[in-house]
Amino acid sequence: MDKKDDGGPAFPVPTDMSGGEAFYLATPGMSLRDWFAGQALAGLIGSGNLIAEAQAKNEDVSSFAARIAFKAADAMLTTRKES
Repeated sequence: MDKKDDGGPAFPVPTDMSGGEAFYLATPGMSLRDWFAGQALAGLIGSGNLIAEAQAKNEDVSSFAARIAFKAADAMLTTRKES
């Protein structure tokens, strides 16, 4: 199974321990995909339409919101590569 592109670390911290070449720590934190999804989720919740949209599709609100947020995140990552 192919690993989904997560955009890499959202907030990488370059660490120079080799005398000039920066590298990233082994635990970079959340992925850029997760960060984008969280931002999209905040917008979805703030819009006030989330519950009505989920109910119209007969879906659980939380599952609906997460699915839409990650779709938005994936679209942002794709567009980011194209720019």
